[in-house]
Amino acid sequence: MQEDDEDDHTEDRVTLELQLPGKLKRHPARSKYPPRTPTDPDMLSRYKEGQLLIHRAKFLASPIGEIGTDPDGFITEANPAALRIFGRTASEMQDTNIFDYLDDEYRMPLAELIGRTVSNFGSVGERRVLVKRPDGSHVSCILSVVPIVDKDSEGEEDIIRVIGFLRDQTELEKSSKLDRKTGLLNQDTFFERVEEHVRLARKKDLGLAVAFIDMNKLKSMNTRFGHLEGDRAIIKTANNLKEAIHFTDFAAHPHGDEFTVLLVGLERRYVEKVAKKLVEATTFSIDLMLEDESKLETVEVSASIGICWRKGADINDAKDMMRRANRCMQACKNNCGPYHIDLED
Repeated sequence: MQEDDEDDHTEDRVTLELQLPGKLKRHPARSKYPPRTPTDPDMLSRYKEGQLLIHRAKFLASPIGEIGTDPDGFITEANPAALRIFGRTASEMQDTNIFDYLDDEYRMPLAELIGRTVSNFGSVGERRVLVKRPDGSHVSCILSVVPIVDKDSEGEEDIIRVIGFLRDQTELEKSSKLDRKTGLLNQDTFFERVEEHVRLARKKDLGLAVAFIDMNKLKSMNTRFGHLEGDRAIIKTANNLKEAIHFTDFAAHPHGDEFTVLLVGLERRYVEKVAKKLVEATTFSIDLMLEDESKLETVEVSASIGICWRKGADINDAKDMMRRANRCMQACKNNCGPYHIDLED
């Protein structure tokens, strides 16, 4: 009876083994069943169907966004995770170009860079990109790209598909890289961004600026109205800065009454215009409640802003840029106006 039971389940075991990818070491208890390979057409067809089912299940269930394109970048398929990242439906993305939705975080020509690598049958490692969503927001992602290569009838290699993998970094950045009070970058993450863009600016001969912003009279606000009300002024300043800067720039709240901004790819002729925009963002009126909750008072909020701008090889390092910007901010405290700019050595 035991032998009959084993014979009844032989086909199940073979089917299971055929659907598992790779070479597996056979269990000793199954050594009496010789390994079967899909040589006949029927078994080969079943094997391929099993593999397709496995890959389809992985494609649909993967938490990583997977998106396929033809060799020219036009979208052919996208899994649910990718659609969530892009904020679009499959029908909206079908036959559109993937590069219409992507921006390189460092403002590099993404289509050209990736196209050049893939056309040479190369893969693209982890690259930071910003996915543009319909509501105007951007999702920070890590992009990897792999070409699918096959041989044509003459034996020449040809790219038939390109697969992109997108890992959403938004939640990770929210949990570990942002200041909890304001939602801006924290001090350590901001410095990392400055270091990255200093290297890029030196390599590509780009303009770069760092702004140091110090809120005026925050300590007196905290004394008169309490720290909770003072925090409202800090948060409003942070929100105004978010709206004032370009989406490829970075704003941070290191601590207390200080903010920092990294202005990426900024040309010299626009530095003063940006400085005035930062002044507008940090100058406003706000109603604060007295600490004894007796009445509201309207308070005028302002800031002192120092900006250091350099280009290409004239940029020393991240610490030097931030030190110079801080020095300019201190000069503003000595009644030189709402902002002070360092453009030259």
